[in-house]
Amino acid sequence: MSTQLSKSEYMMFLKQPAWLWLKKHDKAKLPPIDNNQQAIFDAGFLFETYAEQLFPDGVKLGFDNYNEYLTLPERTTRALAGGAQTIFQGRFEHGRLTFICDVITMVGDKELDLYEIKSSTKAKPEHEYDLAFQTVVLEGLGYTVRRVTVLHVDNTFVSPWRGQSW
Repeated sequence: MSTQLSKSEYMMFLKQPAWLWLKKHDKAKLPPIDNNQQAIFDAGFLFETYAEQLFPDGVKLGFDNYNEYLTLPERTTRALAGGAQTIFQGRFEHGRLTFICDVITMVGDKELDLYEIKSSTKAKPEHEYDLAFQTVVLEGLGYTVRRVTVLHVDNTFVSPWRGQSW
């Protein structure tokens, strides 16, 4: 039986190899997600919805349950074959590697731009590993990755309406 390795598991391995072993062999021994970690996840999800507005014609795939997760690669392929130019939360598999993208934008036949949405205020070194994993999978599937970009929070932005009464 072949076991898949997801991008999340790869990133887990880079942080702490033993965590990946536990996830694959004894999940009960992994530390539970605490309130602080859940708040980070929630903030990331919220920021992602704002960042997706940069791509108004995007098609959001994603999943709400395990069965939808399993059909995600097929739905991604179908969306691309149907002419979707921008996809949110598509899933790609090559060999035993799999990942769910934040955003891809097709810029040519089998050529795309890859965007990773992060709620941090700058690109970080670990984002390079994240995007490298995705690039390996996409190139293995025959795509050319033209550009990779980390979309992050601009903490220098000041609203023009700040301090004004409505």
